[in-house]
Amino acid sequence: MKIDITTVSYAAKEYAFGEATLKIKPFPLSKSDAGIKDGVFIMSGDNNFKVFNESLVGWDVVGADDQPLPCTEEVKKKIFDFGLAVAEVDGEKISMANFVIQKALAGIRREAEKTEKN
Repeated sequence: MKIDITTVSYAAKEYAFGEATLKIKPFPLSKSDAGIKDGVFIMSGDNNFKVFNESLVGWDVVGADDQPLPCTEEVKKKIFDFGLAVAEVDGEKISMANFVIQKALAGIRREAEKTEKN
């Protein structure tokens, strides 16, 4: 068996989210209690927030007072719980939480799909 670990990384990448730039790192399945069934991730709300909180490591977001909003767990919890940030990405409206979760799990999802095919 040959395994290429050089193509994967835990390093954060920057993504455009509406007018903001979000810095998101992949979320390792080793930290998750999620399961994969038929290529679909099954996760609880607690685990969804865990992915959002740990994967979103930076941003250029401002508050209602036009001051930089700190990228803290407390702020991210309010955004997650109340769906405060929605933007149009690729022609579709998506919440910041769902966007971050999708990006954080995208690389892991691709690797899981490859494994299932083999």
